[in-house]
Amino acid sequence: MNGQSSFKAATKKPGARIGRERVENTLRISEEQYRVLFQINPQPMWVYDLETLQFLAVNDAAIEHHGYSREELLAMTIKDLRPPEEVPRLAEYLPRAGEGLNLWGEWRHRKKDGTEINVEITFHNITWLGRPSRLVLVKDITDHKRALKALEDAEQKFRSIFENAVVGMFQTTEEGRLLTANLALARIYGYESPGDLMRSVNNINKLYVDPPGRAEFLRRLSERGAAWGFEAQHYRKDGSVIWVLESARAVRDSTGKVLYFEGSVQSITDRKRAEETLRELSGRVLQLQDEERRHLARELHDSTAQDLSIMARNLRRLSESRSLDPGVDKILSETLEMAEKCTRGVRTLSYLLHPPLLDEVGLVCALGWYVRGFTQRSGIRVEVVTPTEYRRLPGELERTLFRIVQESLTNVHRHSGSRTASIELVLDTDRVKLEVRDEGRGIPCETLKKFHAGGVGLGVGVAGMRERVRQLGGRLDLESNGSGTVVRATLPLQGARA
Repeated sequence: MNGQSSFKAATKKPGARIGRERVENTLRISEEQYRVLFQINPQPMWVYDLETLQFLAVNDAAIEHHGYSREELLAMTIKDLRPPEEVPRLAEYLPRAGEGLNLWGEWRHRKKDGTEINVEITFHNITWLGRPSRLVLVKDITDHKRALKALEDAEQKFRSIFENAVVGMFQTTEEGRLLTANLALARIYGYESPGDLMRSVNNINKLYVDPPGRAEFLRRLSERGAAWGFEAQHYRKDGSVIWVLESARAVRDSTGKVLYFEGSVQSITDRKRAEETLRELSGRVLQLQDEERRHLARELHDSTAQDLSIMARNLRRLSESRSLDPGVDKILSETLEMAEKCTRGVRTLSYLLHPPLLDEVGLVCALGWYVRGFTQRSGIRVEVVTPTEYRRLPGELERTLFRIVQESLTNVHRHSGSRTASIELVLDTDRVKLEVRDEGRGIPCETLKKFHAGGVGLGVGVAGMRERVRQLGGRLDLESNGSGTVVRATLPLQGARA
């Protein structure tokens, strides 16, 4: 018996037939499993004939994604899914396939409704129903490409803003090493380009004229996550000093760790110079105002008040004459009373403009005189607390403190509605503190916010007080609520003129 007849004889045996059936059954199960995996795959898949390019099989995802029915797709070729301009490229790529898995990269498909999408093609050459075919997996990357394009556009927009901004912009490490800088920042510090700045300044801490200022800036960043409107003095490339306004925020990762700081820098040197010039001018104006008040007070007291006094004396002598007509005598009496009233008013006005006691015996006596007169005129009771051992202060300082009391009590009388007020003067070794307090209706919250923000909203009187204090290197604070208002001034003893 030859081999072939032996094989046929063997397969006719019951055991061989059972083995063949098992293999065929296993193959059927395997084919069914692969068919199911093909159909339920969430990504579009299909098989096409390598010679005719016609679709041989398509899964449900391909039908749903491209909008065609199964019958429509099976009647089409893979060329029909491409825009016309991509067909030549398809013809060029078809022969390039190698053995195994092939990654064909990015292509464009056109859906049934005409919408074009971007896809990535992965395929494997197979034999399908005895014909050379290709199993294709399609991944739609349209949304991904749009997201990338939006990100690129945003980055380009940010880069354009960053590079062309009129303010300096930067990114630094926590330690102060510059990561990025724009042209405006380089120009602020006197460098020709961001590269020159970053090569020359390896740590921005060296830019600070006052190192504790950098520490304070970092403290704010650490505590609040951002620091806005921080003023500091920095060195330029040539060693000159400029004023800058810094703002920055901490950029953190998902765990809260600081990745870097980013922010902006503006040169405010010109503004600072203008403010200094304005302060000097304001100081000169206040000085001239005091001198003019003193001059007017002297003129009123020594000239006008004296003339009125003489006129009143003459009118009194005339009224004592018994030869006057009764009607004339009445007119004369009224005129005399008016003259005496004018005399008292002019003297009071001269004292308010510049009390002689302020120059002659000092602030404490001048305050006592002023408060007594204020109480008589307004009916407001004022308590005054002064040091038991008071020494004379420089004239400019005493005049400023007197004007603060004068303006504060005037505001109490006009606006607060309080029937009481208190004045406390405290003299330390290096500074003097003044506090004027009332129990009135207080200052409206919005008005107080405006004052704290920019020194406006409370009239020229309070603004004048603040400027006087600032000229002497001091500080003026206002606190107010529904229970009253406190004006608090603190001034250094050094530096004031006599």
